[in-house]
Amino acid sequence: MIAFVRFSIYLCLLAASCVPANCECDYGAVAKLAQSLNATDIAELTKDAKNGNAAAQYMLGTALSRGQPIPQNESAGAYWIEQAAKSGYASAEFLLGALYEKGMGVKEDRNQAFVWYRKAAEGGDCRGQDVIGHDYLDRKEPDYEKALEWLQRSAEQGFRQAQTDLGSLYENGDGVPRNDQLAAQWYQKAQERCQTTLPPDPPFTPPFPYQQNLSKGSFWYGTEKLWTGLHVAGTWGGLQNNKGYREKVFWFRQGYDARTEPKPALTVTGRRLDGDTATFTVLDATNAYSPGSWSAMLTAFEIPTAGCWELRGDYHGDSLSFIVWVEP
Repeated sequence: MIAFVRFSIYLCLLAASCVPANCECDYGAVAKLAQSLNATDIAELTKDAKNGNAAAQYMLGTALSRGQPIPQNESAGAYWIEQAAKSGYASAEFLLGALYEKGMGVKEDRNQAFVWYRKAAEGGDCRGQDVIGHDYLDRKEPDYEKALEWLQRSAEQGFRQAQTDLGSLYENGDGVPRNDQLAAQWYQKAQERCQTTLPPDPPFTPPFPYQQNLSKGSFWYGTEKLWTGLHVAGTWGGLQNNKGYREKVFWFRQGYDARTEPKPALTVTGRRLDGDTATFTVLDATNAYSPGSWSAMLTAFEIPTAGCWELRGDYHGDSLSFIVWVEP
């Protein structure tokens, strides 16, 4: 069996799918544990997987899919994740759905993806429940009743994205009677899990010639010295790849000119506020611009785990910090 320092997380995986309602694992636990395995651990894990242990199959598949700490083999990773999924392991069912949706290790097949997402949802995986809820919302003719049912199941398990989705539905009266009290309750639950940055009061409006207003659900945050755009829900979703969670952020500053400073001296750091002490630093900023109008600084980075993250940008003595929830 794998080393004792990691044994508690492994037992957690053996007990149940890694969701807040029935397990103390955080969302990044599986990937983080898989990354920390040594050669002896991998050998033991492979032995357990071949003996039909669903948790071992799930973890081995995760390690192979990510290429950490063993060489990446997406097809082998998908095979082991599928074996765990076929055993009814809800977290593996969800991950297999994601693999089919993205075409990682298997042929891309959106229909097959949703077959597994639904299995995961019915098996109690809060992420699967959230996906199914969104599927009902995003249809040409939304089924708000079923969407509400699945989002409610997910939210009651503590899944932050579903909680903010419910808050938005009740706030805007989308398919349900508008209820500011329920909206506030669900937003508060989401904030308890991660106190994401909220719209400032009064709102910040960028100076001319920058865009004054963002689309519904987003807002400008910062000052004329450094600002960016954020989502009201505080969630970054759909970012996962085989290395972590990839995102791009535009940073604005009055007077910044990409023509004179194409490689801006902007440093971005990230610090996880829950679960572990993961960090990252980005030094290679680039630029974006609208010809004859404005310039912006642009950073792309890999966030190592899902969870609650504080990001900070530093540029010529000025800084801007904000908190987001990175959806697993």
